[in-house]
Amino acid sequence: MNSRVNIISINYNSAEDMLHCIASLQNASYPNYQLFIVDNQSTDDSVKVIIEECKAKGISIIETTPNELQNGYDSLDTNAIYLIKNNENKGFAAGNNTGLKFLIQHRPDELVVLLNPDIEIEPDVIQDLVSLHNGREKLILGNLIHYYNERDKVMYYGGFQVKKWIHGIKNITEKENSDHIDAITGAALFTEVKTFIELGLLPEEYFLYWEETDFCTLAKQKGYKIDVNAKSKIFDKVGSSSNSNFTREYLYLLNGLRYYKKYYSLRLPIILLSTFAKLVKATLFDSKVKQRAIYFGHIDFFKLCLGSSIDIKSRLKRQ
Repeated sequence: MNSRVNIISINYNSAEDMLHCIASLQNASYPNYQLFIVDNQSTDDSVKVIIEECKAKGISIIETTPNELQNGYDSLDTNAIYLIKNNENKGFAAGNNTGLKFLIQHRPDELVVLLNPDIEIEPDVIQDLVSLHNGREKLILGNLIHYYNERDKVMYYGGFQVKKWIHGIKNITEKENSDHIDAITGAALFTEVKTFIELGLLPEEYFLYWEETDFCTLAKQKGYKIDVNAKSKIFDKVGSSSNSNFTREYLYLLNGLRYYKKYYSLRLPIILLSTFAKLVKATLFDSKVKQRAIYFGHIDFFKLCLGSSIDIKSRLKRQ
């Protein structure tokens, strides 16, 4: 019997993208999968729209909460989509962890894929990932990802490489460079549920960006291998998880510094020189929004280094 694949996808004000993703999943050639949508307390009518549109198309969808899902497993409809409503938005990792906690408790021997809502999959993607996995242990898989609006252009050959001496990442776009992949992109990350039992859940302190980098770095340290399905494609619309340039620039810089401090602490002074250079460049040539984002990214990183706490959501709201 084919192993069940549990799909976790995060919704935050992205009903249109999510419905497009669901439509592509409906065409999947692999039959044994179940979709869990985690709504991170959307501020629009996403939940209502997703439920109404699914029901209008004859797609079984059930609205629930994390506690209701955990406590009602015996009556779970394995043919339905479950839309799990979180009572607050704690970020990408925390949203995925809502679904992962349920799977760890109730489906520890099954497979899981974290899938962004702003993607479209070719019909054979899930089947090809399952076939490539083929019961291999200590394995994390990515997928060939193309740009949605430039469908012949590769965005990721599974993932990316962390730059070791300056802040940032380099997208891996060719098979020939796949040995340099440090992390599978969180847009499509496939593994066994027991991977998260052994390594722990996704790190929630990042809120958004760099959490999959941290997780995959830890996995590689623990002997996990990385591989990529290139037989079938995923198409990514890019950037739907954040709605402002400030959010992207601020969290990318701040969380990158947190990652380097954690895994490359001896190189941190050199890494900081590269981020100071980014600040100077932004001050001279870029928008005020980008300048503020990079500036406050540094400020909040140094607060953390000094033992102070930061409130990422409050920072984002003030901008």
